Amino acid sequence: MNFLPKPLSFFFACLLLGCSLSAQNEWTPLFNGKDLSGWRANDPSKFKVEKGILIGFQNDGKGADLRTEKSYSDFELRFTYKMKWPGNSGIWFRNLYQFDLLDMKPMTLTGAFYYPKCPSTFVWTNKDESIEQRGDWNDGQIFACENRIAFWLNGKKLGDETLDPSVHRILEEGNIGIQVHGGDAFKGMQVSITSMEIRKIAPGTEPTPPSVGSGEDPMIVAHRGSSYDAPENTLPAFELAWKQGADAVEGDFLLTGDGKIVCFHDKDTKRLTGQKMDISKTSFADLQKLDVGKWKNEKFLGTRIPLIRDVFATIPQGKKIFVEVKCGPEIVEPLIKEIEKSGLKDDQLVLICFNQDVIKTFKKSRPQYKAYWLCHVKKKKGQWTPSLASVLSTLKNCQADGLDSYFVTPEEYTQAIMDAGYEWHAWTVNDPQVAKELVGRSISSITTDRPIEIREALKSNQ
Repeated sequence: MNFLPKPLSFFFACLLLGCSLSAQNEWTPLFNGKDLSGWRANDPSKFKVEKGILIGFQNDGKGADLRTEKSYSDFELRFTYKMKWPGNSGIWFRNLYQFDLLDMKPMTLTGAFYYPKCPSTFVWTNKDESIEQRGDWNDGQIFACENRIAFWLNGKKLGDETLDPSVHRILEEGNIGIQVHGGDAFKGMQVSITSMEIRKIAPGTEPTPPSVGSGEDPMIVAHRGSSYDAPENTLPAFELAWKQGADAVEGDFLLTGDGKIVCFHDKDTKRLTGQKMDISKTSFADLQKLDVGKWKNEKFLGTRIPLIRDVFATIPQGKKIFVEVKCGPEIVEPLIKEIEKSGLKDDQLVLICFNQDVIKTFKKSRPQYKAYWLCHVKKKKGQWTPSLASVLSTLKNCQADGLDSYFVTPEEYTQAIMDAGYEWHAWTVNDPQVAKELVGRSISSITTDRPIEIREALKSNQ
C-alpha cells in the first residue's frame, strides 16, 4: 500500500527512474589496472597485469581466453590496445562474436567482425592498412544493440550491420573476452590493453561513436593539381603539386565515348579549348587533338587531356589522389580495373562524388577504399541546406567514410558529422586565414588551388 501523497509518489518514481537511467548511461571499467578481478582465464599462465597494463601472450603455440565473470547483452564497449606482431587476438562479446585483432592479408586486417557461426566466417572485413597504428596504441569501440553490431577503430567506422536471423545465429548476451590465438605462427605474440570500459544501453539505442579529428595539420590536397599555377587537370598541374609539397591531388574524371577514363572537369570542352565536344560522345583519339594548356599560359602549349592511368603514374609513394567522379555509376567498373592496374596501395586512393549512387556502388565493390560524399552545404532563407539530419542519413545510406563540403559549412554542423564517426574535408580554400581557422576545427583535409601558399601559412601558424 502506498502511504505517500500522489505528488510525492510521482517525485520518487521519477527520482528512481532517473537513477536507473543514469546508471545505465555510465561507463564502467572492466579492467581495474591492478589485477584480474572480475575475469576468468582458461589458462591463467597466459595473462598478467604489469604496470597497469593487462597483457595476454603465448610462447608455446597454445591459445587461451580471458573472459569476464559477468554477461552483457546490449552495450557499448571501448578499449585501448597494442599488438606485438605477428599476432592473432580479438575481443570476444556475446561469447562467440569477435572484434578481430590480426594481420591476415590479403583477406583482412584488424577490425574484422569474426563470427564462426556465420556462412562466411566474417560478417565484414577490413583491408585498409592506414587505420591501425602498428606497434602503437589504438582505440577500438564495439556497439551491440539487439541484432545490430558496429565497430570503430581509431575513430573510423569499420562496419554497421543488423544481423539477419535467417542467415546468422543470433546471440543475445554473453561474456566480454580477450583471446590469445594458438598456433606456432603466433609464438611470441602479445596483446596489451591499458583500458576497457563498458556502458549498458537500452534496446533501440543509437550508437555514440567516438569523435574523430586530432587537431593536427590536415592534408593539403591540390585542387585539379596546382591549378593556380598550371592548367587544371593536366599532368603539368599534378607534377607541380608534388613539387610544391601537396599531400594529395584531386582530379576530375569522366568516361569518353569509347569507354576511356579521362581527367577533365566539364561535360564538354568549350571552356578550356574554345571547341565544344561532348566528352561522353567523343573518342579519346579525337579529344587528344585538343590543346588544354594554351588558355593558361603559352608555356603550356601542346598540353593534352590525360588518361587516368597517366595521372596515377605521377603519384609518389606515400602520397594520395582524390578521384572525383563527374558522371554516374557506369564508371565504377572500368575505374576499378584502372585502380587495380595502377599498383597504388589501398590507402593512396580516395573516391569523392556528389552522386550518392556512385559512392554506394564503389563501396559495395571495394569497401577497403575510402569514399567521401561531396555536398555543397549552403544557407537558404536563414537555414543551412541540406539539413544535418539529411546529410547524416545520406552518409549512412551510401556507406561513405566522410563528408567533403564547401568550407563555409558551420562548425556545429561539421562537429556533429565528426561526432557521428565520419571525417570532414573541405574545398576550395585559397585564403590562408581561412585555412588556419579550419585547422582548429579538426578538419582532415583542405583542398586548394594553391598548395604551397596554404602549406606555408599553416607552418607559420605553429
